[in-house]
Amino acid sequence: MSVPKGVFPIFLASSILMSCTKPLDLPLDEENTQELVLSCFFTSDELEAHLTKFRSVLQPEIIPEEDAIIELWQRDQIVDTLSYQGNGSYLYTGPNLISGELYQLTVKTDYHEVQASAILPPAKVEIDHATYFFVESADGNEYIDIHLHFSDLGSQKNYYEFVILNPFYDELKDSTHLSYLHDIAIPDAVLNREGDLVYAPSSFVFSDELINGGPYEMQLRFEHSSVSSNRWIKGKYRNNQSEYYLIFRTVSEDYYRFRKSWFRHRYNQSTDNQFDNELQLLFGAEPFTLFSNVSNGFGIFAGYHEYVFPIREQ
Repeated sequence: MSVPKGVFPIFLASSILMSCTKPLDLPLDEENTQELVLSCFFTSDELEAHLTKFRSVLQPEIIPEEDAIIELWQRDQIVDTLSYQGNGSYLYTGPNLISGELYQLTVKTDYHEVQASAILPPAKVEIDHATYFFVESADGNEYIDIHLHFSDLGSQKNYYEFVILNPFYDELKDSTHLSYLHDIAIPDAVLNREGDLVYAPSSFVFSDELINGGPYEMQLRFEHSSVSSNRWIKGKYRNNQSEYYLIFRTVSEDYYRFRKSWFRHRYNQSTDNQFDNELQLLFGAEPFTLFSNVSNGFGIFAGYHEYVFPIREQ
C-alpha cells in the first residue's frame, strides 16, 4: 500500500507530541504561606532586611510580610529589634556593628520562624590607586585599560566584589544616569580563575586565593562601551569628580557564594535568542540553585564593606 507524501511525517510528529504530553496535577494556584524569603545585606553602620512570603508561580506580585519580629543577636545576646518601615522592609537603628563578628537574625511570625547567621568582613580594604587609559588596537577598535591597586590582608581568606561605574550627568534633568563597564576583552588572571565571565555577571567577585596577602594590581581591558541601567539619581554623582568610579567591596564568604550562584541563575533564565527560538521561549533554561544561608526559609544574610574611588585617567 502506498502512503501519500507528507502523511508519515505528520503522523510521526503527532505521535511524538502525544507520547511526551502528560497532565501534571500540581497545586500551582495554592499559596504556601508557611515559608518566608529573607534578603539582608549589611555593613558596619547599616542593616536593612526585606521579608516576603513565599508565593505561587502564578502570583507575580511580591507579598511583603508586615507583621514579623526581626531580632539581631550577637554571642547569645540580643542587640536590637528591627523597626518596620513598610512594604516588607525592616531597619536596624542600633549601634555600629563590629567587623569580624558573627551575627544572627531571628525572624518570627504567627505561623513561621527562620534564622540566619553571617559574619561582617574583618576590615575595609581600600584602593591605593586606580587608573584608566584608552587603547586603540590594530583592528581599529578602542578599549579601556583599567588598573586597580590594593593590599590584600594576609591573615585570613578574603573575598571581594567590584563594579566600574560610568555616570552621565544630564544638565536639563539635573540628574545622573548610572551605567557600568561590562564586557571584558582581556581579563585579569584572578578574575579568569573564578569562571564567572561566561555568565555575563553584573558585577565581578573574586577571592584572594591567587593573591594570598600583600599588594596586588589587577589589570583589565574592557570594551569601550557601557551597559545602561534604569537607575537615575538626582544631581551629580559625587560632584562629577571623574568619568569612571570604582565601587569596591570586601564581602563575606556567604555574600561571595550567593553572588556567584546568582550570576548563573540569572544567565540561565535570560538565555539569548528567546524570541527567535520557540522552544527556548516556552521552556527557558534549567534553573540554578541559589546559595542560601537561611534556615527554615529562603534567602541570604550577608555583610560587606564598601569603598567608592574615582578612577583617574593616566
